[in-house]
Amino acid sequence: MIRKIDDLNTALDFIVDVYNTTICQEDSKEGRESFIHNYVYGDDTKKDFNSGHEEYYGYYNNELQGVISLSKSGYIKFLFVKKNCHKMGIGKVLLKYVISKAYEYNIDTIALDSSLSNENFYLKMGFNKVSDKVCIDNVWFVPMEKKLISLK
Repeated sequence: MIRKIDDLNTALDFIVDVYNTTICQEDSKEGRESFIHNYVYGDDTKKDFNSGHEEYYGYYNNELQGVISLSKSGYIKFLFVKKNCHKMGIGKVLLKYVISKAYEYNIDTIALDSSLSNENFYLKMGFNKVSDKVCIDNVWFVPMEKKLISLK
C-alpha cells in the first residue's frame, strides 16, 4: 500500500539510513556529508515540503519499505528502498505511483538525478540520460528524464 507521508523527518531519516547502507560507497566522504547535510536535510527540502511543492509517498507493509518524492514541477528528488527489499519491485511500484500523480498534476516531463548504481533501473523504467555523469559538491549522479504521454 502506498500512502502520503506527512512527517518529513520520518522520510528524511529513512532516506539517510538507506543511503548509508546502499549508495554512499560511490561518493567520497565529503560527498556523503554534502548529500546528507545540504541535500537531504537542507533548507530547500524543508521549504519545498512545507509549502506543498514537494510530496513524499511510502510503501508500507507494516513498516516503511521505500520513499519517493515528487515536486509539483515533476522532479523526483528521492527514491530510496531498503536494501533487504531490493529486487522486490517496490521501487517500480513507487515510481509508477508518482508517474500517475504527475498525470494528475498535468506534468509532461519527470526529471531526476540518478545515483551511478541506479542508472540502469531508470533506463529500464523508460528514462533517458540528459547528460553523462555529473559531480556537484563531491556527489556523482546522472541527470535523467522521462517524457510523459499526454492524456488530453
